[in-house]
Amino acid sequence: ITFSNFGTSCGGEDLVFRTNPGDDDMNWPINATNIKFRSVEQNNKVYIDKPLAGKISPADCTDFDCDGLKKALIFDNDGSVAEDSAPGTIIPDSAYEWDGNPAKGLGYYRVPKPMITTLNGDKIAYEDKMPNTGIYRDSTCLYNNLWRAYKCNGIQHRIMIIESMDRDTKIRRLSPLAILANPGSDGYIDLVNGPQDHSCCSGYTCAERLSTLFSMVATGIEHEVMFSSIPPQNFKLHLLHNEGGEAVRLKIWFPKQQRLDIYVDGKFINPNNIDTTKESYNLLPPDNSYIPALNEMNGANYFDPISGHLYVNLKGPSTIDIKTQPVVVLKM
Repeated sequence: ITFSNFGTSCGGEDLVFRTNPGDDDMNWPINATNIKFRSVEQNNKVYIDKPLAGKISPADCTDFDCDGLKKALIFDNDGSVAEDSAPGTIIPDSAYEWDGNPAKGLGYYRVPKPMITTLNGDKIAYEDKMPNTGIYRDSTCLYNNLWRAYKCNGIQHRIMIIESMDRDTKIRRLSPLAILANPGSDGYIDLVNGPQDHSCCSGYTCAERLSTLFSMVATGIEHEVMFSSIPPQNFKLHLLHNEGGEAVRLKIWFPKQQRLDIYVDGKFINPNNIDTTKESYNLLPPDNSYIPALNEMNGANYFDPISGHLYVNLKGPSTIDIKTQPVVVLKM
């Protein structure tokens, strides 16, 4: 596709790729290949809108920005959008106003406390586990002030959806959802809010918001995931546009020891520490050797009862269901 003569017009600026400023819930990815420009300046190619401050209210996005303008994604498959011949992704500044304007409600103080607490109760310094904010980036990511976006080369950014399947999906809030990419001295912390309230009850909002959370992850690394509320009993994981790509290893925290079964397209996936010598369901003692490697299959999993973390590989395109089983877990 060739875009021509995008520039100043009628006192405004024509833009080739721009987010929909009215779509606060989700701006879907753009898959761009073999893009050509004719008489188009650099600042007219891409623009990521700022989240609307007016939507931070109980009737809309509640207490911080919705995710639609913070999870926009452009696949620049051949570098033709940026005209740098380097395949990559164009991503927004998801940490806009982090620890800045208090009205934005975004900062380290919103990170769930168990994520920065050791097993013995000591606090983990933010700089030791999550010194960076926003979507995962590396040294190839350069920020373009005109676009309000980063161009990254070599990172496979993907949209991940976490969808509660519980009956209370509309009335029980799970966010802020913390997504910590590559935990440690190079960790990146991102907070996800969820869609806004679109309900109406006799002229007023019904305080109903779907617990369907859109996040952005990078394949080939581990992401620690933590809900601010009790996790859903049943929820679904989607990884979009990753056919043939690397896995994302999720490390999801659960406050209680429960049996968590993993299904891929309705097929039960045994945990890595299943005892195959027993006829009935039985697990071997916990050990870090059971944590799935990134090259294992979609749905490979292991629950660590000591830390409360469920490790699961998400590769797509098949979705993964996590179901809490109605069984009692005994410790003798």
